[in-house]
Amino acid sequence: MDDHPVPTLLYHYTDVPGFKGIVESQELWATHIQYLNDTQEYRYAVDVATRVLLAQAPTAADPREQAVLCRLGMELSVGRRVYVGVASFSEVADGLSQWRGYCPNGAGYSLGFVAQELIWIGCRQGFGFAQCLYDDDSQTQAIARVLADVRRSIRWTQALAHGAPDDAYRAAVTVWLDTFTQLAPTIKHRAFHEEQEWRLISAPMPFEDGRWRVRAGRSMLIPYLPITLAPRGAYLPIQELVVGPTPNMELVMVVAGVLLGPKLESVPLHVPMPRQPALIRNSQVPYRQRT
Repeated sequence: MDDHPVPTLLYHYTDVPGFKGIVESQELWATHIQYLNDTQEYRYAVDVATRVLLAQAPTAADPREQAVLCRLGMELSVGRRVYVGVASFSEVADGLSQWRGYCPNGAGYSLGFVAQELIWIGCRQGFGFAQCLYDDDSQTQAIARVLADVRRSIRWTQALAHGAPDDAYRAAVTVWLDTFTQLAPTIKHRAFHEEQEWRLISAPMPFEDGRWRVRAGRSMLIPYLPITLAPRGAYLPIQELVVGPTPNMELVMVVAGVLLGPKLESVPLHVPMPRQPALIRNSQVPYRQRT
């Protein structure tokens, strides 16, 4: 992964109902990766990983490992069900593409979360935290590193050393997918680079796990995992709120303070740092509403 330092604040863009739901429930929703707005996102990560697997196969000294690596590449290419939830954040507090993508006609909010608190909250609930990768070299290197770790693992070695070829293949698939499904949500097309995204990423959880919930989407039901934002009390780790570029922003800003204000005073942060009352401000982006 990149050595880019974690920013102090990371921003989550949401529409008006989403903002109200986050504050009142004190939860974020980690959407199943195959149900995100960009339906091709996971497919893109699979394509990159398949290229790496097929390139690595000829370099393996063991013929059995060569065969397994080729089959892993083919297995990914035909598609498999994954069970990972992701919650997205941006380094950009007030970005035009974000308003357009997540807030219809700019009606929404950008919630500035304390990043170190997000990491702590996520870790306690089974979520990893990672920066998204957008350039080909970074993506290829990240996948190659993960694959090298998998090939050095005891489970991989045992899979190749013991059992029939089909058994070895199935065991190797399990080892690889357990790891790849954690990396896949960080692999994004370069066209999305301006989002400067970071993500909370769940461990793989089958749908039989009782933590999955379902919400109504525009055309289907969407599975998600809830993330509790205030596990130790009533306060939310939000340092800043940017009101989207809509008409009557001053009125919107006032009522946002009414909803959010009681959840922000004396926030008991995990990482000690100077704490000021959350800044609520208007977007500075010139945004032309769709008609």
